Amino acid sequence: MIVTNRLSKSMQLIQTALFPPKRCGETQGKRPETVKESYSCNHLTVFPKELHTFFSGNGALCDPKRGILIFIPHVLPLTAPFLLFYLKRNGFSGCRAEVAHGGLVVHAAR
Repeated sequence: MIVTNRLSKSMQLIQTALFPPKRCGETQGKRPETVKESYSCNHLTVFPKELHTFFSGNGALCDPKRGILIFIPHVLPLTAPFLLFYLKRNGFSGCRAEVAHGGLVVHAAR
């Protein structure tokens, strides 16, 4: 069951990275649940289904000096190259992904 869930989330992330939606119906006002819960920590938690919404027009949360540190839970390590490709295509550079317990930790800078 856990492996199936992680595989499903990983496929969702790969699909978003390779084929991002043309228009995202969600606005910034609808997605801060994740941001509010984790911004006080050292990282932001972003779920695979929120990836495109999170990075579209999200300059306010990206510190120019340190960049941004996010945790993507429930994904397999094989999603890292697809995620790095997505970040590079969206203007981030110097990105790296690290395998963490239960997901990926991504360091990204603009």
